[in-house]
Amino acid sequence: MILGNRDVNKLLLYPTLHKETIESKILLDVYWDPMHKTYDEYMSLQPSPAPPHSRVTVLKWMLCCAMGCPTTFETRRTELEILENVKKCVSDEQVVDSFVDSVDPSGADPFMLDYCKLGVIMAVHNTSLFVHGGVSAIALNSVPDNTNTNPSVKLKVKQWADKLNAWKDEQIAAYIANPLEQAGFAKLLNYGVPGGNSSRTVMYNNHLHNGNCTPPDPEVVAYCFNNSISRIFVGHQPHGECPSVIREKDLTIFLCDTSYSDLTASKTNGNVSNNRGGCYSNIQIGRSWTHVKGVIKNGEKLEYLLQVDAGDNCAECGVIGKMLKGGGWVKGLVADGRIMTAKGVGYALDVEVVKFQDLDELN
Repeated sequence: MILGNRDVNKLLLYPTLHKETIESKILLDVYWDPMHKTYDEYMSLQPSPAPPHSRVTVLKWMLCCAMGCPTTFETRRTELEILENVKKCVSDEQVVDSFVDSVDPSGADPFMLDYCKLGVIMAVHNTSLFVHGGVSAIALNSVPDNTNTNPSVKLKVKQWADKLNAWKDEQIAAYIANPLEQAGFAKLLNYGVPGGNSSRTVMYNNHLHNGNCTPPDPEVVAYCFNNSISRIFVGHQPHGECPSVIREKDLTIFLCDTSYSDLTASKTNGNVSNNRGGCYSNIQIGRSWTHVKGVIKNGEKLEYLLQVDAGDNCAECGVIGKMLKGGGWVKGLVADGRIMTAKGVGYALDVEVVKFQDLDELN
């Protein structure tokens, strides 16, 4: 299990919503987002008369203005109703309790805390590397608090993963020992925010620039080659209705977050956050191949088999992950061997499906 920013930031719930914190009106410092709405600004937008300061109002503000998930309070209520087989009986306080209990070290079922305990920041399996966000040159070998590492000496990738995951375990242990003392685990929280750890993070960095795929840093390509890493698998930032692929020399990067596959999907049946619709993608990883199969927004099937050794790919698969002269990238193959391309600008993604012979010239 690979830990992401939306996993570790759940550790903020217990100290921020604790009775003493609420009574003293100490609010979360959203230092990573200078443009966020403050608690007072958020409350001023609520219907009059505004509800009193409470765990409920603070959690709703946190989810909306600090964690980027404004619909989560209500979707969690719906989830609890389904789990408990009730209808419209879950109160605001019960919703808050469910969030706090999920990371309470003394709770009966701290499932989210257990996930953070068992998960890792980085995993290496054969020739594949797995992280949540991405690998940039500035983050190579970086482990917070690791003062014994000489920056000029590059750790082997397995050593780097082991040290990074061991540091995570220390931070989680500090949280369990005293979840109200944020100083003990603040560096783990900081590792999962924009610019955290001086941007030396594989949890929040990504392989996009202004919404478009971007080639990996040459230092990353060289590091992976020297460590026999041929593929990197990441999530973190949604990019269209199927995984995006970036291929640079002997390295292939798969961007696997497809949670914004279809923004027009139905929001009925209690799922106001449904941005996936009928799209899905299944990624199977072999030692020498990656098989991607799924359904895209218009209902067509997407499928291809990408070999690690580029010379073993068919002509159509050979262009997947390649950049086009116009700045777009080849994203995958749909029915009849047609090519899907995508070019992102900000949050907009221009997707086209063309025949192989009509494909724009590669960069």
